[in-house]
Formats: sequence, C-alpha cells, structure tokens
Amino acid sequence: MMIDGHPASVIYEAEIKAFRGEFLDVTGYCDFVAYSIEGIEKEGQISLTEYVKTCMEEGINPFKNDDKQEQVTYDIWFQEQVHRY
Repeated sequence: MMIDGHPASVIYEAEIKAFRGEFLDVTGYCDFVAYSIEGIEKEGQISLTEYVKTCMEEGINPFKNDDKQEQVTYDIWFQEQVHRY
C-alpha cells in the first residue's frame, strides 16, 4: 500500500491481533501497528512523520536514493548455470 507516496508492506499479526506495517523505501527501519484496517494509514502517517523528523535531526537521508543501482556480482558457477539455459 502507499502512505503519503511511500510504499509500505502490511501484514496481520495473529499473536498481537493487529496489523503491522513497514515502509519499504526508507534507509533505516520505520514500522507501525494498527488494531483496525481504518487505523493503518493514520498510524503509518504518524510513524513516517516521526521517522523523517528524527532522520533530519540526525542529518540522515530518510529515503533510499532511486538513482543508485545496487551492483551484484555472481559466483562463476552461477553464471555458468544461467548461460546453460
């Protein structure tokens, strides 16, 4: 789901009988909990606002930079397996 333009993953945690969400485009960890479907967006907005505020106070970029691409290197064995097919 999107909250204030930021993607978040939301699951239901049966142990606590609540919905738990986590923002996917942040550089750190920003989660939220709501006990109703209606409360998910509100709690997400509150959590995101506090997260951004804390990051700014500490001089940290709160969001991942989309311009950067992660570089992945593969083991030679894996490369050979891929090229076989």
